[in-house]
Formats: sequence, C-alpha cells, structure tokens
Amino acid sequence: MAGKDIWATIARKGKRPVLLEFRSSTKLIMLMVSTAIFTDIFPYAVIVPVLPFALIDRAGVSEDKVQLWTSVSLAAFGAAILVSAPIWGILADKTNDRRTPMLAGLVLLVSATVLLCFMKNVAMLILGRIFQGMTSALTWSVGLALVVDTVSSERVGQAMGWVGIALSLGTLTSPLLGGIVYGKGGYYEVWVMCFAIIVVDIVFRVLVIEKKDAAKWLNRTDTTASQMTHASDSTDTTTTTTAAAAAAPVL
Repeated sequence: MAGKDIWATIARKGKRPVLLEFRSSTKLIMLMVSTAIFTDIFPYAVIVPVLPFALIDRAGVSEDKVQLWTSVSLAAFGAAILVSAPIWGILADKTNDRRTPMLAGLVLLVSATVLLCFMKNVAMLILGRIFQGMTSALTWSVGLALVVDTVSSERVGQAMGWVGIALSLGTLTSPLLGGIVYGKGGYYEVWVMCFAIIVVDIVFRVLVIEKKDAAKWLNRTDTTASQMTHASDSTDTTTTTTAAAAAAPVL
C-alpha cells in the first residue's frame, strides 16, 4: 500500500494547480510581497514602545541598563541584515527560485516572534532580533527579486511604489498599535496581534505560484487548444473536400 501511495503522489505532481491563473497573477504576487514587507517590519517596530517595560519586567534588566540593551538589540538586528542579505540574494539567484526562500523565511519569522513573545532574558531578546534581521534581509532580497521577475520593466517603478507603501504602513502603524494594545491589554496581547498578521502572510506565501512555474501548465493548455483548433480545421477541410468531390459531376 505504501508503494501505491508514493506512485499516487508522483502522479498528482503533474496535475494543474487549482486557481492557477489567479494564484500566478501579477496582482496577487504583488499583494503577497507587500504583505510580506508589512509583516516583516511590524514585529520589529511593534515592540518599540513595549521593550523598555519588557526588559525590566521580563528580562530582569535594571533600569539603568535598559538603554544599553535596547541599543544592543538594534545593533544585532542591523548586523544580521548586513551578514545575511548577500547570502539570501546569492541563494535566490543560484536556485532561480523565489517562492521556496520566501516560505523558508516564515520559519525565521515565527521563531523570532516566539522568542520575543516568551522572552525571559536578554539572550532571547538578542537572538530574536537576529532572526528578525535575517528575515528582513530575506524578504527584501528575495521579495524584490520576485517583483522584478513578475512585472514588466515599464512597471517596476509602480510596483516598488506599492512596496514602499507597505513599508510605510508597517512603520507608521506598528508602534502606535503596539503601545495601544500594551496599554489596554498587556504584553502577550501585543504578540497575539503579530501572530494574527503572520497567519495572513503565511496564507499569501503558500497561495502564490511564480509565473515561471505556472507557465508550464498555461503553455500546455495553449498547446492543447492550438492542437484542437488545428485538428478541427483539418477536419473541416477534409469534410469540405469530400463534399466537393461528391458533388462533382461524373464524366
């Protein structure tokens, strides 16, 4: 039975994905990248109004050391971007695959958010910030490469504008919402909000199909349609020729 299941799985790999045209559309891919950018910046900035209190209450940092560890966490984030951004860019170009790294980035994103949500010491804070930096580098390197792959050269500027809007929205709303939710609810409520946004991001990243991957099914459909049209034309020609021959007078 196990062998049959394996062969059944292999057979299903060639099947046309559901909603292929929609899942590979330019609008959906742009929405996915914009959502990824927004989700990337949101957990990073949402903790800004919360971190001074969290360092004291949860990490056991003395009040005079809060500024120091806040600066160290920001430096860790920047260093992670500096180191990992070239790696993600090279990896994306070597594999010629944008979607898989974007899906892998979800592991780092969730890991960073879990570490910060359940932070008990400064080590968890720094590690969470490092993962956030790696996620940010991946999202920008691979995400923008996917945008360039998707849109025509004449519309790259417009596409980057939408990405910029997503970045601005994340930067503008996350500290504000973080402070409001922390004041009205508490520390964990802030991260529940982040996890809800991450779930939306996961749905988009899983849903999207790259245009180059969709092309093999779309081209197959076009080829089949062309063959059917050619066969239909051939049939009509044969029918017309036969009819003409039958109608010709016998000498």
